[in-house]
Amino acid sequence: ALAVRDTARQANGSYRVTYQVVVRNYSPVPLTHVTLRDTLANVFNSTTGAGYALIGSPTLSAGSQLRLNPAFNGSTEPVLVLPDSLSRLS
Repeated sequence: ALAVRDTARQANGSYRVTYQVVVRNYSPVPLTHVTLRDTLANVFNSTTGAGYALIGSPTLSAGSQLRLNPAFNGSTEPVLVLPDSLSRLS
C-alpha cells in the first residue's frame, strides 16, 4: 500500500509530501528477492505540469529485512528495494 503520510506547504508554494509504503507478507513462508518499484516520473512530469525532488533518503521500519536501493531516484532508477537474496519479508 502506498499512502501520503504528510504534506506541508513550503514558502515557495511547493509542497513537501511524505509517502509511506506498507509491504506485508500474508504467507507463513518468508519471501526473498523482494523488490519494490515506484516510477515517480510517470506522475510528476511535464505532461502533468508537476515536478518532484527527493529530499533525504528512504528509510525502513525497525527490524525490516528489506534492502533499500541507495541509487533510487524515481526516474531513471525506479527500484526502491533491491531484489536480492538478502532482501527478505517474513
